[in-house]
Amino acid sequence: MIKDNCLRAVTGTEAGPKRPDLTSRAADCSSFLAVTTTPDASTTYVTMTASTVTVMTTSTASTVPYYASACSGTARYSSACSCEGAAASTTTLATPTVTGTVTVTPTVTRAA
Repeated sequence: MIKDNCLRAVTGTEAGPKRPDLTSRAADCSSFLAVTTTPDASTTYVTMTASTVTVMTTSTASTVPYYASACSGTARYSSACSCEGAAASTTTLATPTVTGTVTVTPTVTRAA
């Protein structure tokens, strides 16, 4: 493992004022590597009993903390976090459901 300033910033071996403790840095790494997926809402119509196709969307933390400014971007920060043992995790939230009601009113027309 090559120890550069990015890794030193993440591991806490880089000296400097106003640096968080190692526990906080590890928590930042875990948060940065965590992915949360939220399925798109599934829409169900009462008169049709049909659902839309569910597509997953993802969100992740994308900002490198100030104390890791020696990291030239998210890839370097992610790599340094991985070197320190932080693992990626994925959380999938429940699919939100939207229910719509379609009311059909029949029209009767008399022939003349």
